Amino acid sequence: MDEGRYEEAIADLDRVVEIDPTYAKIYLVRASAEAKLGLAPQYQADH
Repeated sequence: MDEGRYEEAIADLDRVVEIDPTYAKIYLVRASAEAKLGLAPQYQADH
């Protein structure tokens, strides 16, 4: 994400959530990437 490749990062983080949905930090990292793109965080859709 440091290089500004937020869309790719979000796609990768989505795959991590699929593999281990209990890894809480991933949701925070993904929300940060989504915020950089001006997107609404996906955490609401994760419930």
